[in-house]
Amino acid sequence: MRGRVDRRWRTPAGAGPATVLAAMVALVVIGPFAAPNDPMASLSTAYLAAGGEFPLGTDNLGRDVLSRVLAGGWPVLVLPAVAVTISTSVGVAVGLTLVAGPRRGRRTGQVLDLLLVLPPVLVLVILAFVLGPGVGTLLIIITVLSAPFTARQVRALADPLLDTGFVHIALTEGHNRGTVVLREVLPNIRGPVLADAGNRLVGAVYLVASASFLGISPLPGSTDWASMVAAALGGIMLNPAAVLAPALAIGLVTVPVNLLVDRAAR
Repeated sequence: MRGRVDRRWRTPAGAGPATVLAAMVALVVIGPFAAPNDPMASLSTAYLAAGGEFPLGTDNLGRDVLSRVLAGGWPVLVLPAVAVTISTSVGVAVGLTLVAGPRRGRRTGQVLDLLLVLPPVLVLVILAFVLGPGVGTLLIIITVLSAPFTARQVRALADPLLDTGFVHIALTEGHNRGTVVLREVLPNIRGPVLADAGNRLVGAVYLVASASFLGISPLPGSTDWASMVAAALGGIMLNPAAVLAPALAIGLVTVPVNLLVDRAAR
C-alpha cells in the first residue's frame, strides 16, 4: 500500500499541485525583493492599461500592479499558514485533553460546541474592533475560529481508539491515560488531522480575503492580493489585469492546497 501511494505522488497529476504551490511560496518569499517599483507609490494615472513601463498596468491610485502582486502574498499566505499551525496545535491539545481527562472533558466540550456555532464574520468584526489591527489579532481570530473544529475532530477520532486492545495493554502496563493518548492514539490520527489542517489553511486564506473585501482587515495598510481585487473592481473594464492578476494569485494558492489535501485524505 505504501508503494502504491508513493507512486501516485510521483505521477504528473500528483506532482502538479505541489509544483504550483511551491512556485507560489517562492513568489511570496522572493516577490517583495523582485518588485520593480514601490508597491505603495502612485506612479501614473489610474487604471493605466497593461503594457510598456507597467506590464500589468496600474490600479485605482496609479500604483504598479505587478509590484503589488509580487509584494502582496505575505499577508494572504504566510500569516494564515502560521495561524493555522498555531490553531491546529491548540485544537489537538484541547481535543486530546478532552479524551484523556476525567469525564472526557464534558464542560470543555460544551464550550467548544458554543464556539462552533458563532458566525465567522461576526467573530472577525468583533475581535478586529476590540483588539485593533495587527498580526496578533489575525492569529487570535483564526485560532478562535479553527481550533474548536480541530479539537472536535481530534476527540471524535481518538475516542473510539481508547477501546482498542493496544490502548488497554498500555494502560495495564501502568502508563497514565495522558501518556497513552500521546504515544498510542495521536500517531494513529495524524493523517486526518494534517488533512484537516490543510482545509483550515484554505479557510484562513478566504477569511483574510473576506476581511479585505469588507474593509475590516486586521492588517490595514498592507499590500495584499485580496485588497487589490476589492480596490480595483471599479476599473475592471479599463484595466482587467488589476483585478485578474491578484485573483489568479489567490486561486493558484487555494486550488493546489485543496488538491493536495484531497490526496492526503485519500
